[in-house]
Amino acid sequence: MSQLKRDTQMTLVSRIPVMLLSFLSVVLLTRLLGPEGNGVYTFTYASLNLLITIIGFQLDGSLTFFLSNKGYENNKVISTIGLLFLLQSFF
Repeated sequence: MSQLKRDTQMTLVSRIPVMLLSFLSVVLLTRLLGPEGNGVYTFTYASLNLLITIIGFQLDGSLTFFLSNKGYENNKVISTIGLLFLLQSFF
């Protein structure tokens, strides 16, 4: 349990500066771009996040999970992840 608590604390400590900097950058961009430019920026940012989510497949996390699980054959897992990575790179 202490490992989980420590990992959670480290995640929060690393995420707080990212959240603050992203908030400051959005405020700066809003003032710089104005209402029209901010709408275009928001639409582009949302579309890019959707594309990354659809194409990403969370390959790095799934590879670690399936390789650590004893019920799966490592060669098949690595070949499947490799194939998905190539498809992701192609798209």
